[in-house]
Amino acid sequence: MARALIVVFVGLAVLLGVVIARDRPSADQQAVVYRQALMTVIDGTFDPLLQMQAGRRPYDAALVREHASRLPLLSGMIAEAFARNTSATRAVNTAALAFVWSNHPAFLQSVQRLQGDARQLQSAAASGDQARVVSAIRVMALECDQCHRRFRGD
Repeated sequence: MARALIVVFVGLAVLLGVVIARDRPSADQQAVVYRQALMTVIDGTFDPLLQMQAGRRPYDAALVREHASRLPLLSGMIAEAFARNTSATRAVNTAALAFVWSNHPAFLQSVQRLQGDARQLQSAAASGDQARVVSAIRVMALECDQCHRRFRGD
């Protein structure tokens, strides 16, 4: 009886392992989820600054400094987030165009420009010069828009 229970439990454990392994996201799915999460965090960090730049939110120098200090690090993570080419897989829902990987050097140049823009924004925020901050936000937003137009499908 004890031996039969052990066999049943071992069998259930193996079956559970197979189910878990089967339901685990693929490497492509994990890469896309990571990318989308990173871009969501960047958007959530940058959007309040865009709102201030557009006059839809009151200017808050402390908030600008806080958010601007995060953007160089976050923008520096983009290249790594797009290292895995997921253009051939159909099992994931992504807005990234295949052009990201077929012209990866151009994509990486755009990412580098964004990182430079983020550092400029951080510097402007630290200076306390609102006009300089607004200009730096505008420059960074332009790079975001250009990259999305070239490398994003929606």
